[in-house]
Amino acid sequence: MRKDENTPFAGSSPAMRTIFQLSLASTAWCYSSRQMKINRIQNLLLISLLALSGCAHQYVMTLTNGTRITAASKPKLEGGNYYFKDAAGRASSVPAGRVREISASSMASDEKSKFKPPPVK
Repeated sequence: MRKDENTPFAGSSPAMRTIFQLSLASTAWCYSSRQMKINRIQNLLLISLLALSGCAHQYVMTLTNGTRITAASKPKLEGGNYYFKDAAGRASSVPAGRVREISASSMASDEKSKFKPPPVK
């Protein structure tokens, strides 16, 4: 059995065998096990960063009297009250009847007063 018979280019020209061997050597150099581990770690860090940043939302609760409360967690309705953690991280609750709107802080709009006092002459 000749040495060339185990290669994919068995019986081909020496130039083709040389090109094949060079391509294998360059592929092995590009994808060394160390580089693959580094790439895997970088990809995992990037994915976890994207996942965590997407989950970190603040919510704005607008009450019936116009007061706005910023919540660090999404308010949950349980037994007629909304339970949430406020901006300082303390557990709080508000009766559901007092809440007019709950929205993500990125979607909350600033309310403009509908009543404008007449200008002073």
